[in-house]
Amino acid sequence: MKQMLKKLIQADSTAENGELAAAEVICEELAKSKINSKIETWDGKRANLTARIKSDEGKKVLLFACHLDVVSPGRADWQYGPFAGVENNNRIYGRGSVDMKGPISAIVTAIRQITEAKVKLQGDIILAALAGEETDSCGAERFITKLGGQLPDLVGV
Repeated sequence: MKQMLKKLIQADSTAENGELAAAEVICEELAKSKINSKIETWDGKRANLTARIKSDEGKKVLLFACHLDVVSPGRADWQYGPFAGVENNNRIYGRGSVDMKGPISAIVTAIRQITEAKVKLQGDIILAALAGEETDSCGAERFITKLGGQLPDLVGV
């Protein structure tokens, strides 16, 4: 999980650079557990990633909706480079380590462990890692449009 987080931080996913590199890190990580994911790209650098782990039960869906983009580091004097992904004193430093690349790393790790343990799911799991949360929500809009405006029956959290 820590290695994935470092790679995600190193994937500069600011509005200027887009989210494609971060989506590719997640896709690569999911593939290690033979989980298929799809990256949708537009404008050469924008990206959404989706993955769905099917169950046999057909009950409610557990949706993990998260965002791939981070705010630009600005001109702050960073102790470690904002996209270095440095670990020091049991902490990982870098842009997005808390919002939202750390949580994405935890989600992907949990999904991989569930899949590898062959846990019998009561409903599908969907991971939606989306573009543009920090700016214009373009990724969320595309995700909803692809679903025809209809979200599946979701588990209440």
